[in-house]
Amino acid sequence: MFSLCSAATPLGRLYLVVDDREAIHVAFWEEQQLAARQHWHRWYRNVPWPAEGQGTMITEQVQRYFSVHPTCLDGVAVKPRGTTFQQKVWAALRAVPFGHPIRYGELGERVATRAAARAVGAALHRNPITLIVPCHRVIAANGWIGGYAGGVQRKLWLLDYEARVSSQARG
Repeated sequence: MFSLCSAATPLGRLYLVVDDREAIHVAFWEEQQLAARQHWHRWYRNVPWPAEGQGTMITEQVQRYFSVHPTCLDGVAVKPRGTTFQQKVWAALRAVPFGHPIRYGELGERVATRAAARAVGAALHRNPITLIVPCHRVIAANGWIGGYAGGVQRKLWLLDYEARVSSQARG
């Protein structure tokens, strides 16, 4: 059984499809709903798009990420569906620490080879669990921020937020 819940954030509403154990299967910003539904229908073929449910512990954790406890999403259970390579990329991405962006090539080395940077970019583009599987933390070798399915402005905001909070915690 799946349900759709949402959390208000400084960047807009984030929607999450969770199962009975509160593992996240899909997370998307409001304007990504069409892509989220397409992903759902591809990987969950005969399972109808979930109905909206009540707020959950997950929505509280998302709100805590933006306020007092930014690393609280690190341990959230996720169950993204994708190809074997995409799964490897998304798992490696979860290990990228809060406030420490990584280059596409570095992430490629962690899952295959540095030459896999383009394939990594394609896997990130298909990331079904935005924010929690933190594709916003991946930047280009030349420092260019690259794309973000949730929009470049959100990526810039998230990178700045994580850098600021991370430096405050160290200082």
